[in-house]
Amino acid sequence: MRRPRLYPVLAVVVLAVVLCGSLPAEAQVPWPFGPPTPLPTPTATATPPPGTATPIVPPLPPIVNNDPRFGAVQAIFAPQLALNAGVRWERLIFPWNQIQPNGPNDFEQGWFSEEQLNSQLARGVQIVGITLYTPTWAARDPAYDARSVPRNLQLPIDHPDNYWASYIKRLVSKYRGRIDTWVIYNEPDVYREPDDYRTFAGTPADYAQLLKVAYLAAKSVNPNAQIVMAGFTYFWDKEARRPQYFQRVLDALATDPAAPANNWYFDAIDVHTYSNPLNSFAVPMVMKRIMRQRGIDKPIWIIESNVLPRDDPMAPARDSSFRATMDEQASYVIESMALALAAGVQRYSIYKMTDEEPELGDQYWGLSRSDGSIRPAYVAYQVGVRYFQQTRAAYYYWWGANIPPTDPEIANFLITNENRFQWPWPAAVNVVVLDKGPQRVTVVWNASPQPGEVALPAYSRSARLVDKYGRETPLTAQNGYYRLPLEPSRNNSDPRDRTLYLVGGSPWIIVEDMTQPVTPMPTLTFTATPVPTATFTITPGPSPTPRPGTPTWTPLPTSTRVPTWTPTPAATPSPTATPSPTSTPTAPPTPPLPTLGPTAPPSPPPVPPEVQPAHGAPPAVEPEAPPEPPGGGPPAPDESTEADGAER
Repeated sequence: MRRPRLYPVLAVVVLAVVLCGSLPAEAQVPWPFGPPTPLPTPTATATPPPGTATPIVPPLPPIVNNDPRFGAVQAIFAPQLALNAGVRWERLIFPWNQIQPNGPNDFEQGWFSEEQLNSQLARGVQIVGITLYTPTWAARDPAYDARSVPRNLQLPIDHPDNYWASYIKRLVSKYRGRIDTWVIYNEPDVYREPDDYRTFAGTPADYAQLLKVAYLAAKSVNPNAQIVMAGFTYFWDKEARRPQYFQRVLDALATDPAAPANNWYFDAIDVHTYSNPLNSFAVPMVMKRIMRQRGIDKPIWIIESNVLPRDDPMAPARDSSFRATMDEQASYVIESMALALAAGVQRYSIYKMTDEEPELGDQYWGLSRSDGSIRPAYVAYQVGVRYFQQTRAAYYYWWGANIPPTDPEIANFLITNENRFQWPWPAAVNVVVLDKGPQRVTVVWNASPQPGEVALPAYSRSARLVDKYGRETPLTAQNGYYRLPLEPSRNNSDPRDRTLYLVGGSPWIIVEDMTQPVTPMPTLTFTATPVPTATFTITPGPSPTPRPGTPTWTPLPTSTRVPTWTPTPAATPSPTATPSPTSTPTAPPTPPLPTLGPTAPPSPPPVPPEVQPAHGAPPAVEPEAPPEPPGGGPPAPDESTEADGAER
């Protein structure tokens, strides 16, 4: 349903911007860019504070970016906006069932023409291909249609009846030198027992064989080809209380004595992180630990990351669960990008560049709309690329942790979601520090529902303060500290637990000129305190990984010149993000599984603009009664879904 009452407000703001040539009035700009405005008391519901308006934010000038890390899915549909945002790579779908619709002798265009692909390459945008959708003639299980495992995967890659190997050879050979990176299928972990497969109707062992054949076939025709393991959602396995799909794929590959000599048949792993920016740190760290158990060290990519907006008057949402305001979506982009860098992610991409057609009825994921207008998240992405590019090293810490946190501290954090639907933020104040050589960039935000002030030690005699929309102001230390107000989080959008706050409050970015360092440099040393170590045991087979009890936490003593945090007293109490500790480590009943729309369609979309590539948002709530929440459920038998590759 449209929301006509918002249009007069938007019209007034737009008129003001046009007439004044600037952002809205100072009273609407957070301190220190303007006078502070009173902050409402957080509530126990996801209702937004009264009187908040969607910001009207102009784009920044085109971003010059020489860092290949930052991308956007399907930038091809808004190429100039993508270039202006600093996008350096994109993922595009190459659907097997359209390229070879009738048999192995076919080789059709697919969704994108040679002209389209070459135009993107000429713009300096690297293309990463993802291929998926099994054609019916090659399906092992035709009842699953495009989700089926291909037939004859066990045959040698040179055997003509190994249809998957033959296809991969032709595909990789055709684009050799233009597209050298290929993702193999998408989100195979999106399924419910026993046979509700949303994206790939096979076991982890089946996927391991699919991956192996693709790797060997691709390398046989292009030794420079890079094979990326399908994006994993993490949460589908967590909600089902089963070992991570990635872990089970590695278990299957471990039975192949030739796997170590063949690089374990993959060059990188892709994970998809949605709704909570903390996932962009936590999920890669979990995958690193799974690899570490087997002595594997591979790059991790985040190809899909975003949170759905709920207050866009041009795209009204039916349900606000797991969504954010457009202003919060901008905060998400900065926080997620920074945390991904702190996790050591090699490539980071937003899902997606522009809306195209709505997914599942009311899901508009674009940084820009299909009419070419932009959302505030587009500007935040520009800001992230501008200030985060060329980062040499990064780390994430939180109040009470060592700086940077020790491995036991990170391990303890990673098990805090054992009996929760999501990871709770480890503390109110969260900080990512980026080392850029001549610059030190610090990103700080508040993940609690209480406003407060933070004091961070100054490392330079010259600094600038930047907000998420790129507005800069000189920053001066007071007695060796930068003192900043921190906006609270209001994004408790997980309907299963309103004490979980997902997107943090508006982040600040501090840019320090390290050619003018403070002498002596601030020391952030802590007296070491033993911290209980969490163990991550790889459990082969179908039984779920044992869940450890609630970890204990010992606050670490602080020293001199340490950042401080002062919460601002609230008028009324608000829910805390962490529940009271339980007396026993007994896990609660199994939480509801995600209700997400089916993603492997019975038939592909007719034209490229209808493409809705993959995403893997955190699971939605099981509906108790119609209507279903956004994300929906399985379609009617005759319903056809968008060809999203394994979206949910």
